[in-house]
Amino acid sequence: MSAPELLPIGVFKGQALNRLETPRFVVTQNKIDANRVIGRHAHKHDHLTFVLDGAYRENFGIHELDCVASSLIWVPKQEEHTDLPAASGAKTISIELRDEGLFAGHPVRGFFETPHQLIHPRLHTLAGELTKELHQPDFASMLTVESLALEAMAFCLRSDSPTEHQIPKWLRDVREYLHAHLGEAASLSGLAAQFGVDPSHLAKSFKSWTGSTIGDYARRLRIEKAVERLRRTDDPISTIAYDLGFSDTAHFTRTFTHVMGVTPSRYRRH
Repeated sequence: MSAPELLPIGVFKGQALNRLETPRFVVTQNKIDANRVIGRHAHKHDHLTFVLDGAYRENFGIHELDCVASSLIWVPKQEEHTDLPAASGAKTISIELRDEGLFAGHPVRGFFETPHQLIHPRLHTLAGELTKELHQPDFASMLTVESLALEAMAFCLRSDSPTEHQIPKWLRDVREYLHAHLGEAASLSGLAAQFGVDPSHLAKSFKSWTGSTIGDYARRLRIEKAVERLRRTDDPISTIAYDLGFSDTAHFTRTFTHVMGVTPSRYRRH
């Protein structure tokens, strides 16, 4: 197996929208195209990534991270991974550490040697503040960005474990259920009853923690699976539609076209 591509600081797979450099960090806002599979690669520098919008899945070989809106991803330098596409694409802000000795010899260094993911409302606020600094820089932006970056890393460290500030367990169970039952119709009231929560609380919590409604999330999962099958199999479109729980091929085609911008048959041809 050939060595993975090693990306220098300031370079990400996708379209760079904005960049700001400080003495300690390089901050890059990036756009990941919809359905673009990004092959095995690594980065020369440690980095944090805020997912602003959309979603993608990061595969590190032994485990995957489902990178959804409002989440924060920590990726150590030279950690090999691939990025698996979402139907909607994604927008991100990444903070790379220039100084590899920032945590050298410090007890926290061990925490940062493996990938982590956090999802918490405060992270959504931090990402918004970083976005503002990138789009409207002024004389204080470098100082502000460094402060926000350090706050994000401190937030990671203050969690007793990598999962403390992630989605509550009952809500993760709901997400896992949606992943495992793509072809089954699910209602808000049915899910609420199954997991023992109030329907309005489920809807509000799911939106708050994932940045998406349950319906939109389930729809995205189905379209992602459809994209995979259109690429990798010769299954008839009608079969894919049926397996993924669409009422008929026309319904599937309308939904797929709305998300992807092209019909399933045209997507398969190209």
